[in-house]
Amino acid sequence: MSKKKCNLVDEGFRISLIEDAFFDGVFEIPHINAPESIIIPKGMVPFSNRERSCEYSDFVCFYEKRHKF
Repeated sequence: MSKKKCNLVDEGFRISLIEDAFFDGVFEIPHINAPESIIIPKGMVPFSNRERSCEYSDFVCFYEKRHKF
C-alpha cells in the first residue's frame, strides 16, 4: 500500500483545501452555508465523566477544575 506524499512548497501552502470554497465581498471572507438544522443538547456532562455518560445527546462541558481536566 503506497501513500501519496504531498510537498507543501510545490502546492503553495495546501491550496487544495480551498478549491471548492466560496469567498464573499471585497475582503474575500470565506462564506459558510447555514446548517439545515440546529440541534440543541438536552443536558451537559463534564469532560471527566464523558465516558460514563449514557446519553449521547448531551453536550460535553470543558469548564472544570484543572486537576480533573
